[in-house]
Amino acid sequence: MGNFKLQAWHIIVVGLIFCIATGIIVIDYGADGPLIPGPSDDTPPSTDLVIVSKPLKFVFKHKFGGASATGTGGYLYESDGVTLCEGGSSKISSGTWTTSDGYASDTVMVMKYVYDTTNDDIFWYPFTVPRMQPADAESLTTNTITIDIFGLPTLTDTVKTSTSATAIADAGDWNKTAGANPGTSIATCTYSWFVASDNTGYLASKDYQYPLELKAVIWVKVFGTNYENVILTGFDGAYEKGSSMYYYHVLDPTTITKYKVGNNYIYDGAGDFTWTVDVSGYSGDAADMQIYLEVYSDPEYHKTYGSYGPDAVELAEQTVNLID
Repeated sequence: MGNFKLQAWHIIVVGLIFCIATGIIVIDYGADGPLIPGPSDDTPPSTDLVIVSKPLKFVFKHKFGGASATGTGGYLYESDGVTLCEGGSSKISSGTWTTSDGYASDTVMVMKYVYDTTNDDIFWYPFTVPRMQPADAESLTTNTITIDIFGLPTLTDTVKTSTSATAIADAGDWNKTAGANPGTSIATCTYSWFVASDNTGYLASKDYQYPLELKAVIWVKVFGTNYENVILTGFDGAYEKGSSMYYYHVLDPTTITKYKVGNNYIYDGAGDFTWTVDVSGYSGDAADMQIYLEVYSDPEYHKTYGSYGPDAVELAEQTVNLID
């Protein structure tokens, strides 16, 4: 600071700042305003969503392929999935259904889609009635909700052992005798499946009425004389019920889905599952290993009630006779 010398221009600058700050000098920016950005006169209108109470227009689209749904059954429930508001087996037409009554935004509800009275395609969809854009709320008479659904696949399946490339035919033999298939007491079993048609598959959901989780499950049932001496390992779970052992493995729904976009497959519709079969302590030829691929199925429900599910659908099945 000892070398600082007050210059005339220092005094001028300080004076100008003081005058501007106190309003003695007012800067006129002209008609165009200041050069720094300021509030725009072109501010877009508010996009805040508004609460409405209108009939709901459901649009059902195939998640795999995008086509309109061909199912006809629609049922609208309160949030418990049990109390029916409205619906029926022929409510959906050309992939859409508009409810008779209006429902307020922010209401939690559950939709059940059913292909037809055969119950082949079932999907439960919990949702909250949406709010609407202000312009749409004024111009539209319905509040639209789009729901992705699916068409169940058709499968082919095979059973192979770890010791042979030859598949065991349905009702064929699993024989531990040397030279047979598999020809040993302990071997692995691989169950494979292939979806036939593009853009078919499965979506898991929850059945609110029983209730149960609607899963895709591989079941293996071992039963018959001396079944208790057949040991299977590699499953998610197992339990004895009646005079049979039940083993299960829950599948990712994408493994039974064949989804093609353009020339590329998102899901190729092919899958397999492998487990170990130990018949070291087994003798005879009167026990069977029956393999099912079921959808709309829940192991907890089966464990309690002995049913794969009230709406369970068998996509594929193989039975193998066990021989010592």
